[in-house]
Amino acid sequence: MTSEIHLVQLHDDGSFLNKKERVYFFNVGNEIELQLRSPNLKQLRPLLLLDIALKKKDARTRSDSLSEGTSYELKALHEDFTLDPGHIAAGGEWIWNVKFPHSGRFLLQIVWTEIDFDLSKATNLQAIKVGRPEFIVVEPVLKINGQEISPLALSLQTLLSRCLGDLSRWPKIVGDAARMGYNCIHLTPIQTLGDSGSLYAIRDQLELNPAYFSGVSGPAERLKQLKAFVQEMEKKHGIIFFVDMVLNHTSINSTWILEDPNVCYTTKNTPELQSAFVLDKALRDLNKRLIENKEPDYPKGSIVENADDVNRIIDIIQHKVIPGLKLEEYFLYDVDQFLTQLKAVLQKAGIKIPEDEVELESDFNIYVSDRSFLVQKFIEKKKKKKK
Repeated sequence: MTSEIHLVQLHDDGSFLNKKERVYFFNVGNEIELQLRSPNLKQLRPLLLLDIALKKKDARTRSDSLSEGTSYELKALHEDFTLDPGHIAAGGEWIWNVKFPHSGRFLLQIVWTEIDFDLSKATNLQAIKVGRPEFIVVEPVLKINGQEISPLALSLQTLLSRCLGDLSRWPKIVGDAARMGYNCIHLTPIQTLGDSGSLYAIRDQLELNPAYFSGVSGPAERLKQLKAFVQEMEKKHGIIFFVDMVLNHTSINSTWILEDPNVCYTTKNTPELQSAFVLDKALRDLNKRLIENKEPDYPKGSIVENADDVNRIIDIIQHKVIPGLKLEEYFLYDVDQFLTQLKAVLQKAGIKIPEDEVELESDFNIYVSDRSFLVQKFIEKKKKKKK
């Protein structure tokens, strides 16, 4: 693990000079020295706000930052962040040194407070000014049998977990991959699946799928067996593993979905998805008809044997399923009806609109991205008439 020190000069407000980048990449063991020269130093005291996860490896990393003009209780603030006072160098610049002992994603931000602020005595922090929050990604150190390896040296093969069978079959499969020169295996999800059976609709992201562990009882024992397998493959074949966690979508019967449905997009909290839902349902209904051999335009039922069969199903989707949904109507407006409704709302609010200013061009009934487009056009026309 190499140790490098990177010099980072800050803008007057404490932000990184390179405004095009919002995320910066470093390696474990690297150190950055932040240097700040600013006219604000004559009136304000800068502090470096650091993600607590830099010091506590298992702590949750933060994505929120401090806001300008807000007072914060230091006791509560220290649950998520540390504050580094830094020091003044001989040249008059303010200096902070930050080392990255482990991998992860970390937030840092310069916060300006009263010039006489004493971190050891204060109970509150007044964020008079704040710099732009910056995000540091410290890349993990990869090792194979104790030897550090560059990410560029990885030769990765993806294995579909549902095709692997029981864990007892995995050593042969991984051994074959090793003989072909691979040193890294990417596994599609191996966690407990939901009702759909999809690898990317996981019911429990923290529990291994019992389908791969015959004769093994309990989540803890399954995890123990998997760990032993991974260690054996690394020692025997020089292969390491990655696995999909899939935290951005989940199965419909996940416990946390049942507890709070609003953690997911629904047609109720996100009505813009209605058209997508209608299409999804139509495709599911087609699939059901194929399985039950009830689709008149495809007499082979659930059997798909060649490219011609695939093209026939695509043809059904394109010329039968989709046209019947009239999806384009989700993106059309009846302009007259919309303006009538708009006028009623404005009148109810006590806003008078002359009749001639409500009318729009007859060719205005086109595809629009959202309601704001129509309202914006209406406002623009009204401004033009005033001129």
